[in-house]
Amino acid sequence: MAWDMFCDQQIDVFESFRCVTGHCLYSCCANWQIIVDDNCLQELKDNPSRLAKKTLKNMEQSQASTFFKLGLTNRCRLLQRDMLCSIQCSLPAECIPLICKKFPRIDHDNGVIHIRSLTISCSEAARLILSKKDGVVFRPMATDQLADAINAENSSLSPTDAYIAYAECAVHAHTLQILRNRTLPLPNRLGIIALMLEQAEAIELHPENDSQLQRVLASFSDAHRSASYAEELNTYTCDVATRKQFEDWMASDLRKHQIQSLPVKNVYAKPVRRLARFVQYTSAFFDFDHRHIPLLLREYDYLFENYLVLLLYNTLFPYEHENFRFAYQYLILRFYMVLVFTSHFYKDATTISETDVIFALSYYSRLYEHIEERSVIFYGFLDQHGHFDLATALSMLRSL
Repeated sequence: MAWDMFCDQQIDVFESFRCVTGHCLYSCCANWQIIVDDNCLQELKDNPSRLAKKTLKNMEQSQASTFFKLGLTNRCRLLQRDMLCSIQCSLPAECIPLICKKFPRIDHDNGVIHIRSLTISCSEAARLILSKKDGVVFRPMATDQLADAINAENSSLSPTDAYIAYAECAVHAHTLQILRNRTLPLPNRLGIIALMLEQAEAIELHPENDSQLQRVLASFSDAHRSASYAEELNTYTCDVATRKQFEDWMASDLRKHQIQSLPVKNVYAKPVRRLARFVQYTSAFFDFDHRHIPLLLREYDYLFENYLVLLLYNTLFPYEHENFRFAYQYLILRFYMVLVFTSHFYKDATTISETDVIFALSYYSRLYEHIEERSVIFYGFLDQHGHFDLATALSMLRSL
């Protein structure tokens, strides 16, 4: 097996990312719980300064964790007027919570693959990553855990588990290849991925079946044959009832949580005024506005492609999902959500710029991807509505 094609990956802007500190439109010190790790907590207790004592007074304890209290504007109480953190400005590095040191950096390791990336919940990371018209780039890291795990004499992986890791990596690689095929519209690429994963799901992941799996993957990744698979998508019709059910769930969930994630500065900036109106749109039952979707797919498909590529890496797609069928359902519904969300976000706009789309995608990420509770809600919806099969998923793509 060609293990050398699967190695630990790091996004190319990982090392060059720099926080823009007080110039950030969003502050990562607002609108969500900032967990204080045990080592940081002990360092603060041992520090005799007045600021350390003030910091300890501004903490809350839950059953599971310790976190900073938020003020009336949903900001961390240790955030200064200049939007800089008082701990970072005045206390030793050991007193800074681990989550504050790392954000927006992500380290994923499922035992065989290690991914280092950034989350677009950070507006500066979103700008750096999504605006790359040539596509998001992940580069091999110096170490290769997968190859090491497979080749080590004392590897904890059984031959079958090692093959499953290999097969899932192969699916990941071919999914990326299809997703980056810009000769096809983005919804068609996702439809082809769904067709591929549906066939892959029917194959038992075992070394004896490897040739069968490789034939399926190679067939769908062949650019010349992709056009025929794209034609197959035309046989699916839009399921209006299912689409409406999903959008009703989106609207209901947004109404519950939307206003909790407003930015905390630059309140007169155009994107924030837009955001305030968007919150107003979700204050009562509404139908999502789809009018901008053709424009978004025509002018800014590379932004959504970059978003999806990042999603494939940041969720270790499909490694953490139960099966390939669930994986493509997750991918397609995420794409549908973010596209409809962005269109409705600029419901009353006459023009939409690249910066506008990046702002909406970053805000969406804050709502649905960075907060684990919200992801659990989304997974719960998929589990509850098991009828999201291949036909339903492809019909939703056909509605775009």
